[in-house]
Amino acid sequence: MLKNHNYEKGIYYLELAKKYLYELDSLNHSICFIIHNNLAYLYLNTNQFQKVINLLEGFINTHDNFIYVRAMPHIYMSLNIACYNIGDYEKSIKYIKKAILLFNYFEDEYYAGRCHLNYINSLRYSGNLDKALEIVNRCKNKYKKYNKLYLSFFIQEMILYFNIGNYNKVMEISNEIEAHQLSEMSEHNYEFMIGHIKYLHNDFNGAYGLFKKCEKYFLTQYYYRDLLLLYDDLYNMTKDISYKAKQNEIMNKNGRKNIVMIHC
Repeated sequence: MLKNHNYEKGIYYLELAKKYLYELDSLNHSICFIIHNNLAYLYLNTNQFQKVINLLEGFINTHDNFIYVRAMPHIYMSLNIACYNIGDYEKSIKYIKKAILLFNYFEDEYYAGRCHLNYINSLRYSGNLDKALEIVNRCKNKYKKYNKLYLSFFIQEMILYFNIGNYNKVMEISNEIEAHQLSEMSEHNYEFMIGHIKYLHNDFNGAYGLFKKCEKYFLTQYYYRDLLLLYDDLYNMTKDISYKAKQNEIMNKNGRKNIVMIHC
């Protein structure tokens, strides 16, 4: 069900499996960690962030025999994502540091690098932009041998400057990137930021083309805050009221944080 993206049924079967594990007092098995990890993944993909926290914190706070310790950094990553999506940045930073520590312990340099992307997100949303930039610059030097990961740190740097309105710096960084080498997520984030800057510079044809490239992906990822800005730009360019309708449809939906920061 997970591989077929049938998340509703996947959750049903995993919750059933978890129920039997608890009933049979079979928590000290690797399958228990795998079930909790996969269930958290499905909750994340369906925007049930509090469920992730309840599931995994309940598990790690009552479980003192980590027989399948290699699952733990993934569990901490899930907790990090869930916490920063509900605005608990202190916890999100605590969990991603634990994940980095464990991946380094297992000498998994690539996943430790991926964790740093999450760490930067947590710092950015908590308002610690200077620290986030410091880590970006450190990681750009450290992870050069992993091309897509390496380029992701350039995208993170663009996102940081995008959110403080330094669009000249965003464009300067973008000139160092060959977009076709980016991962799918990074490519669409790149399109979104460049599209918005083109809109601000009245290059409406260029902006429209880039926005239409990333719109569908953002919808599948529930990046509603980014889409609100995207649809606002599209409406202002085209005066097509369907974009206002799309804005209204997602206005109060529970989405995932990505680029646009939410200021309370």
